[in-house]
Amino acid sequence: MLFIDQFEEVFTQTISEEERQHFIELLVTAVTEPRGPTILLLTLRADFYDRPMHYLELCKLIASHQHLVPPMELFELREVIEKPAELPDVQVTFEGDVLSELLLEVQEQVGAFPLLQFTLDHLFLLRREHHLTVQA
Repeated sequence: MLFIDQFEEVFTQTISEEERQHFIELLVTAVTEPRGPTILLLTLRADFYDRPMHYLELCKLIASHQHLVPPMELFELREVIEKPAELPDVQVTFEGDVLSELLLEVQEQVGAFPLLQFTLDHLFLLRREHHLTVQA
């Protein structure tokens, strides 16, 4: 299994169209090889969904095998924030309304999860002892 997270970076980080085309051709060949062992799993942000359409074979594969992941419900967002914070090697708490403010900002927002992750990473880096603070 080949898992490519943030597949949109193929379109943002690859400078040469020739290099991008070659990479995509290799992926398509790997997954369409008769009785081939390769299973490809891609994640792609919704705002980049149109980019694979410029590569016909890749577009066909995505169209026939896609699974859309809708925005998380509020309880799911709360869980993906709180559960890691409770892990024994993390154990951080949220000061005041930090958690509520985060949830308010990202609920029902398509594509907000990477921004939430970025924000949580920075809050963790700027934490005060074991507290994610409003000030941070």
